[in-house]
Amino acid sequence: MRPFVYRNNSASAINARIIVNRAAGAVRLLEMFFWVATPIEYLISTDSIFGHPAVNGVLSVGAIHQDDPGWDSIASFSSLGRSTIRFPAVALRDTPRVVAIDGVSVTGVGAPANVYFGTSAAAAHAAGIAALVKSSSPTMTRAQIMNRLETGAVDIGSPGYDVISGLGRVDAQLATRVIPSTPARHWELYP
Repeated sequence: MRPFVYRNNSASAINARIIVNRAAGAVRLLEMFFWVATPIEYLISTDSIFGHPAVNGVLSVGAIHQDDPGWDSIASFSSLGRSTIRFPAVALRDTPRVVAIDGVSVTGVGAPANVYFGTSAAAAHAAGIAALVKSSSPTMTRAQIMNRLETGAVDIGSPGYDVISGLGRVDAQLATRVIPSTPARHWELYP
């Protein structure tokens, strides 16, 4: 099966419709993703996490806006889990695993500081906390570090894992204080 790709190379916005008619064969699931499609951008539904964030061994991160007073409300654009993987076999994965604060300050290569939002910024925040955990115990494995982030997360949704906030908001103090002998969860990491 080949993906259908259409790229608007003009300088103007266009309206487009996609119509799919089944001519023959079995009914199959069709998933559609739109990149920078303004009318549906941030229209988030369950099972909206796909690709690398849904892979085993990846700590998928949702976002909480930095201005949220209690740091307990998920940003409207943050994707929701669980993730359905269809190859090599159908599997349902718990994503996002955790959430983190977005709105981080970004500098680089002489550019002025900018505030950066989104799940990409929240992932960078979680990566910074992972670096702190690693620096507290340099011999820790990736699985142990991810376990620390999950175990030290502040549960902000339904008790335990939920499809909106995962296991909770990562917390640097709690992640660096979790007992190191806590067994790793389900991670399947490869060298």
